[in-house]
Amino acid sequence: MPELIELVNSYKPEVIWSDGDWEAQDWYWNSTLFLQWLFNDSPVKDTVVVNDRWGIDIPCNHGSYYTCTDRYNPGTLQPHKWENAMTLDLQSWGYRRNAAAVDYMTIEQLLETLASTISCGGEVSAYNLA
Repeated sequence: MPELIELVNSYKPEVIWSDGDWEAQDWYWNSTLFLQWLFNDSPVKDTVVVNDRWGIDIPCNHGSYYTCTDRYNPGTLQPHKWENAMTLDLQSWGYRRNAAAVDYMTIEQLLETLASTISCGGEVSAYNLA
């Protein structure tokens, strides 16, 4: 976490979006110590928000807003802020040189996803185009 501390001290971000949480518990990443510092002593302690991807057991349980899983949409209005982290490519989160047009969301799928996310109180984080 030294890199994140350096980023916060140097650039003072208001949003920190963590990922890779499925690899290990929060104690392995020292996430708890970092978040404690972030919300209690950092230069952005009063304004920063974070997602919930800080360890295996954290998603959908802790965070300023929930991302839970990729393409998460609970289908009902939620009491906690959440986002639908998604990509236009239906197969990948990265650039695929050989991707065909059918591998991407149609405009209808895109609008339906956006409408269903917003109607349940969520936000769409980014349409990852890689």
